[in-house]
Parts: sequence; structure tokens; C-alpha cells
Amino acid sequence: DEKMPAVDKNNGVTSPHARTTYTWGDLESIKSKAACAIDRCEFLNSSRNKFTEFRAAEAGKIGFAIRSRSQPHLLMSKTLSTGLEDASSLLDAQQKRVSEAKTGLKRLDAVNKYVIDKEKHTGGEEGQKAAENSAKSTQLFKRPYPLYAELYNLRTHELGKPREQPLGPCTLLQAYQPNPAALRHGMQGTHLSSMNSMAKSTKSVKSPKAAEE
Repeated sequence: DEKMPAVDKNNGVTSPHARTTYTWGDLESIKSKAACAIDRCEFLNSSRNKFTEFRAAEAGKIGFAIRSRSQPHLLMSKTLSTGLEDASSLLDAQQKRVSEAKTGLKRLDAVNKYVIDKEKHTGGEEGQKAAENSAKSTQLFKRPYPLYAELYNLRTHELGKPREQPLGPCTLLQAYQPNPAALRHGMQGTHLSSMNSMAKSTKSVKSPKAAEE
């Protein structure tokens, strides 16, 4: 297979031996998109931690009710029925927090400083000044943070095909083969979460007093 020849953007000459050169405008576009991608990645990472804390607190609340209440299913039903709304509100609050903190602009500023430092190291004061002047016109590439519904309905595999094999934290001498049914879990019917399923099941549970009536 022949490799695609590089294109020199300054003179438009196409040559198999030419190096691809970029303008300052190209570099600023790359920096802007990189800062946006880093910001979204950090947003999802911090949101994951928030969700972990949220679910842990929810599980602790339900566990305490099971151990201490005579009719724990009432609290379980109430807690699980509002779980989706609470999770969505948590993500909305997270979006508001990072937007007010202007984390995207801070990350772009960090990328600018990194490029300026590298240009100073390789091109001296002339390269530093050129990088500083170019960075003044850089605007952050704006891409909205994902909503809870987008994350909840996110599909990483084609419809009708099994999910990808899970990755383990370490190398095993014997490969782990999950149950084939686990790879197709949630691929048919409506995509209700286990939280909703549990909430519906708890509604059908009757108290001993109601059963006697």
C-alpha cells in the first residue's frame, strides 16, 4: 500500500518526501479542541466519582432501613422511584459547578502556557513571542457537557450484537469467559435500569397487614 504523500500547506506542493507543515491557525484550532476534550474527560471522571458517592449513600440508606425498620420496602420504593431524578439532578449540579468555575478556559490557558514554553525552548525569544501573539486570538472550542439521558442511553455496540468482552485490572493465566447471556443483557425490550425494575417490584410488595385484609 502506498502512503498518502504529505502536503506542504505553505506552497501547496505535494511530495512523498515533504513534511506536513501547519500554520499558527491550525495549531490554535488543535489546542482549542484538545482543551475541550480534556475538560470533558475530567468532567466525566469527576462525575463518575460523584455518582459512586451518591449510589453508596443510597445503598447505605436502604441497608439501614432493612435492618432497622419493620416495613423497609416503603422506604426502598420511595428511594428507588426517585433515583433517576436524583441522579439527573446530580449531573446538572456538576455541570453548573464546572461552568461557573470556567474549567475549560483554565485548561486552554494551561495548554497555551505549555506551547509557549516549548516554543521558547526550541525557537528562542522569537518563537516565544510568536506563540504568545497567536494564543491571544484563541477561542475555546465549545461542546456541551453530556446530559444524564445521553449517558444512560449510550450504546457502545451495534444493535443485535453482543457487548465487548470486559477488561480486567490484571493479566490472568487463564482467560475469563463470562456467561454469554451477560453479553446480551439489556439488548432486548425497553432499556429499563435495574433501579427502575427494583422500584416497580417493591410497589407490588404488600405489607403483612395489607395481605391480611
